[in-house]
Amino acid sequence: MDTHAYPEHLASFVRGAWPEGADPLPAPRELVHILSTAYQASLMRDEARAVTFRLLVAPPSRVRTDWGPPEGLHALMLQAPRPFRPHELRRLAPAAKYERALLGVATLGDGCVVWGVLQSGTRWLEQVAQGTPFAAAPVGSLVVLVQGPGRVAVACGETTLAEIRGGIITGPAFDVLSSRWFTDRFQDIRDELLAAHAEAGGPSTSGSPPASSSGGLRDVAHVRVVSLGMLRRALAAIREARHGGTILFVAPEDEAWRSFVKLKYPLADDEPRRRYRTLLLRRMRWTVEGEAESPRREARVAELASIDEAIAEMSQLIAGLAAVDGAVVLNRRLEVLGFGGEIVGVPALDEVGTALDREAIDVATESIDGVGTRHRSAYRFCAAQGDAIAAVVSQDGGIQFVANRQGTVIRWDHTASGSIEV
Repeated sequence: MDTHAYPEHLASFVRGAWPEGADPLPAPRELVHILSTAYQASLMRDEARAVTFRLLVAPPSRVRTDWGPPEGLHALMLQAPRPFRPHELRRLAPAAKYERALLGVATLGDGCVVWGVLQSGTRWLEQVAQGTPFAAAPVGSLVVLVQGPGRVAVACGETTLAEIRGGIITGPAFDVLSSRWFTDRFQDIRDELLAAHAEAGGPSTSGSPPASSSGGLRDVAHVRVVSLGMLRRALAAIREARHGGTILFVAPEDEAWRSFVKLKYPLADDEPRRRYRTLLLRRMRWTVEGEAESPRREARVAELASIDEAIAEMSQLIAGLAAVDGAVVLNRRLEVLGFGGEIVGVPALDEVGTALDREAIDVATESIDGVGTRHRSAYRFCAAQGDAIAAVVSQDGGIQFVANRQGTVIRWDHTASGSIEV
């Protein structure tokens, strides 16, 4: 018989996982009260809208008052603290939008109070979604994230420790994009790019000649950083849309996947479909010439900003295509092959492996009966197409990566490295 976890179980889990050297946690009873109140508020509605918010559990003295977005937190303190109750959180949530602000909460005597609103701007969530820490995040402080009905996560600063969702407590997810197996799947594409870069005779991004060993290694790192940043932004944008979506990554020269995906909107085989590759090669050739006083430096910096903006728009383009029902199909060169894909004709599959670590060294076998159609289709597609990778974003914001590893379909729960889920 299944049993469900509740806030007191989450509090116990967090106490066991709380890192040494971090700010002290509230007393056990107070921690249960904070999580239980947040949980009850998550089940409420505000004029037909779901109640979502973030809490920073720390005294006002923990936050700088001379800072503000985009680099810092703008702390607006209430003249008189408000009671920490579910209905009060429901009323305050619209004033502290999840993507841009937090509510400041502190323990006081035998209870807790809401002492202010902290405007962070969007950088906090955007930067951690890309795996980049937000400098102003209070490192070591307790952060509680209410992401939807019955879905409450707990973080130490930016690092997720645990989450309760659907009555189940889970620990932190993995940054799948930084795993060795994911990197290896794209090695042939990086080799292609380096060869094209050298053939074009462009300068190395490091300033070294393309043929040099050290320059080549730096170029590989450059390709990875830019491409992973683009993918992170795309996944973050899909999550923010709250629609969900699926991205399928297939081998560039293998057309076998077309037997299993019926594309409603296939794209023409022309340069716009390959635009990301063009932008990445331009990014690799770019360099700032000369010293700071060089007359061309300002123009070169402007050129770089233009390229980076175009790459960022690629992530938004992919996220927009994912808003249409069906899968977006990219090859591993990140060419957009089409969208609105219906997965058909795939073999039956009853179980998948759930990765217990980033490299799937430890795997638990689980039934797929409890997941939705979007996830089951992705699992079965990867079973049929052994070299494919699927990224599945659910409507509640969870992200799974799926791949076939030596004949076994494995799924990973994903989050940006060292960050809260957004």
